[in-house]
Amino acid sequence: AAASQSAYQPEQDQAERRRLRQRYRHLLNKEAKDREELVQPGGDGLLRMLKEGDKLFAQVHNPREAVLDAEFIEQTSRFGVEQAQRMRAGLKDYDVGLFVQTLRAQMATGRFGIDADSAAA
Repeated sequence: AAASQSAYQPEQDQAERRRLRQRYRHLLNKEAKDREELVQPGGDGLLRMLKEGDKLFAQVHNPREAVLDAEFIEQTSRFGVEQAQRMRAGLKDYDVGLFVQTLRAQMATGRFGIDADSAAA
């Protein structure tokens, strides 16, 4: 996540640290539970999760909590890779011929504000 605002603070309140660890575990579990939704191409779920993680990381001042943040980043990264692979797999199904045919039809009807005759030149 983003850089923490302050350095190591061994005197950080134990109850605060415990709550932070609970929130990280909740975030990790939520992310794992919603995995299928999060890895869908075009979704913004991973970005939302990263923003939540950044808010938590701003409170991290000790190694134990930093380990949970690293685990969160690692899991989110794996999901990001999976999302990218799914995007790439979707591109294999892309029909260039159909795109060109649709583009020509759109241009012929003047929907792009381009004269079809001048575009063909």
